[in-house]
Amino acid sequence: MHLKRYFGLESQEVAGDVSMTYAGTESRNGEPCAVIAVALKASWRETDENRQVRKVELDGNGRTYRSMKTGWDIESTLSGAMTITATEVEEGESVQTVMSGPVTLESRSTIRQ
Repeated sequence: MHLKRYFGLESQEVAGDVSMTYAGTESRNGEPCAVIAVALKASWRETDENRQVRKVELDGNGRTYRSMKTGWDIESTLSGAMTITATEVEEGESVQTVMSGPVTLESRSTIRQ
């Protein structure tokens, strides 16, 4: 799967791997879903509106519940470790900041009928 599309990224510098494996079926809010086990290791660079650059690294595992009726992902959870390295220029001085630690990303969608 293409990582830029998976994360919804606009960055041109995306690298890594994501694997998805069918892990059975479960019901979510009465909706029959395919359970997809996800493992990923990815990195990308982002540039903000001030042209400051951040490098993001994410390594994690999770599950996605995909509606068997509509094909839409209705729930996803990913847990792992994330590191963000940012270099900013303040008053002519370059400052590098590194943030690193555990992260959990969750998303839920409601399908309107």
